Amino acid sequence: MTAPSTPADAVATLVQQALGELGSGRVATARRLLRRAVDQASRAGGDEARVLRGRTLVTLAAAEHDRIGLDGALALLDEAEKLAVIGHAHPEAATVGVLTRVQRAALLGRSGRWQESVTLYDGLAGHPLLPSRAACAVELNRGLGRQFLGDESASEEPLRRAEEMAALYGHLDIQVAALHNRGALALRLGDVPTALELMARASALAPDVQPVAALLGHARALMEVGLTDEAGPLLSEAAGVASASGGRLDLAETWMEQARLALLRDDPAHARALARRAARSFERLGASTWARRARLVALEAGLMDAERPGSRAGSSRLVAEARSLTDGNDPMARALLATALVHAGQDQAAAVALGRFSRGAAPLSDTLRTGLARARVHAALGRRRSADAALAAAAELLARHQAGQSDLESRTALAVHGRRLRELDVALALADGGVPAVYRASERWRSVARRLPWIVPGAPVTETDLRPASLAAMRAALRSRRTGLISLIRHRGEVLALTLGDGRERLSRLGTEESWREAASRIAADALALSRVADPALHAVVRASLEASARHLGDLLAPAVPASACDQVVVIPSEILGPVAWRLVPGLAGRPIVVAPAATAWLERATTPAAGPDARTTALAGPGLERASAEATDVAALRGGMLLTGPDADRAALLDAVAAPGVVHVAAHGTHHEQSPMFSSIRLTDGPAYAHTIQRVGVRAGLIVLSACEVGRSQPRPGDEALGLTAALLACGGRTVVAACGPVPDATAAAMMPALHAGLLAGLDAATALERCAGDDPAWLFCAYGAA
Repeated sequence: MTAPSTPADAVATLVQQALGELGSGRVATARRLLRRAVDQASRAGGDEARVLRGRTLVTLAAAEHDRIGLDGALALLDEAEKLAVIGHAHPEAATVGVLTRVQRAALLGRSGRWQESVTLYDGLAGHPLLPSRAACAVELNRGLGRQFLGDESASEEPLRRAEEMAALYGHLDIQVAALHNRGALALRLGDVPTALELMARASALAPDVQPVAALLGHARALMEVGLTDEAGPLLSEAAGVASASGGRLDLAETWMEQARLALLRDDPAHARALARRAARSFERLGASTWARRARLVALEAGLMDAERPGSRAGSSRLVAEARSLTDGNDPMARALLATALVHAGQDQAAAVALGRFSRGAAPLSDTLRTGLARARVHAALGRRRSADAALAAAAELLARHQAGQSDLESRTALAVHGRRLRELDVALALADGGVPAVYRASERWRSVARRLPWIVPGAPVTETDLRPASLAAMRAALRSRRTGLISLIRHRGEVLALTLGDGRERLSRLGTEESWREAASRIAADALALSRVADPALHAVVRASLEASARHLGDLLAPAVPASACDQVVVIPSEILGPVAWRLVPGLAGRPIVVAPAATAWLERATTPAAGPDARTTALAGPGLERASAEATDVAALRGGMLLTGPDADRAALLDAVAAPGVVHVAAHGTHHEQSPMFSSIRLTDGPAYAHTIQRVGVRAGLIVLSACEVGRSQPRPGDEALGLTAALLACGGRTVVAACGPVPDATAAAMMPALHAGLLAGLDAATALERCAGDDPAWLFCAYGAA
């Protein structure tokens, strides 16, 4: 490479290299290059030296901002501006003056002073002296600034212009940033799918160009849909990049987002510590607007902590903190102040603080938090009906957002935003003390993803009633079917149960959450151990332990078990429980059992016609099981259905079968993945058929029998949502799934499955047919899910 021949060439080369480093987030390297450029500029003479030095100082101000703060960076720009004025005779002096204004606008915006920033940018838009890169940056930041000022409608056009100009002139980092900021805009407007699509496009454009801003934007979008596990690594990566590059403002912003993540994970103490740390860093850098945002996150964490039993959080201190941060134009700040005043017992003041404000476009999480504050204030003032209306509106809003997702992970993950609303709803219902109130409060937040119509890509979207089933409709359905229902509810460390359908509607308190976790864990561990024991003597010991574990769980459940007059029992489990063999639990053993995600989900399926004796039947046999082919052959012969074995029993055949009305029976190896439940699968000829593939086609089969190990298990998520193969089949439209929640020997399944189908053909429902055909160990691991 030829060395630059003049000081001007040397400076231009170093500045260009520094800009590349800044665009990739390597701030420390950019600083070193720019300091060398300043030295090179001093070697030129007269006006050229002044202009070169001024131009370099403009870029250096951006690189040094995080280290020396806003005032120090603006001082560098003041110096650059003076040099441009003194050297006005140089042909580049006017350009340096324009670039100084561009950089000043950028630094003001970065410090949160967006009104001043946008005013400067608007005056620079289309300026003839702007180099192409600066012209792209002006449009980019005009769009971004309007987002921060709440003027979302005026943000999209300059961002699109920035993207198009950057693509035309080859400024890849600005093109990526424009796409990410368009994604951020979609997120602010509540359009999460578009946000994720735009951010994915940006990442695909430049997988190696992931500055902190891009990582933070992607993490925010994931948190907005509740995908906290996926957001965490992105924030850790952002923190690493910011630390390595010396970007202190970026690092503080990352800490603030990590604090928000901790709030979603129900860890207010950690969230408060992170947010305070971020606020202190912002304050040292002169970024007062950002510091206030971080203080608001810290306040929210403090208020969350104050809600916990035994909390030492002082209500007067929280009120003072909230008042110091309240801005009349900021709905979130007012909502937090109102919440603090409610905690302090100042209910009327809370109502005044909350007031009325335009609901406008806002991220779902912000809207729900404001709804929570409104419900708290109404409840504190004794306006129970108004509080209920606010909670119902929030629940319906959350359900609508979930309904708009065609991805099951996003649908279920969104429920995390309703956790605190649900807790308040149940607390108020318990204060009322009646079964109707507790039913309404628990059911409207429960397993929403599995009572929504499934969206199959390319299929028309139908309008649906997102409200839960009424108690009157539930009572009538249970009575006509002689069915009892137990709905388990987790609330503030305690397990409650609603019992309906046996003529003695009641609310039971069933002990601590910890005791239930332990009991469920014991029965699951014993069931797993029993499946692995070959020695007869040891088998008897493990069986006795399993029976003791089942009795213990039965003792906990006993007050809620429906009377024996009920021919069938529907169990609505809680998210705290793992795989439970409900058919083994005393009080339920020997009775037809259906496990459903929610009472509304059960009712919708129970009132849908079941697959009759003449239904189209497909029986598939997977590889590697000695009796799978014979089992599938027997089932196909019994029902006069299609038999698929060998190469015909592949993944495409399974998807075709479940996507059509009828009955599907699969005899195959099954695997449940706890860490990645949407990769739970059944093994077919061409490999595993994963749960996540089901959502591409939807499910129309009325009955699906999975004669396989452990695919009845699911991984719990907030809001009593769950992920797994059986959960996916139900969420994607399935009516009834028969599956096992643990390992089942091939011989056991092959012996009972033809009898199950014979019972179905004789007119029995799935739960009753299963109870009559299932023998001893370990057939009781099979259960009917959804509806019978």
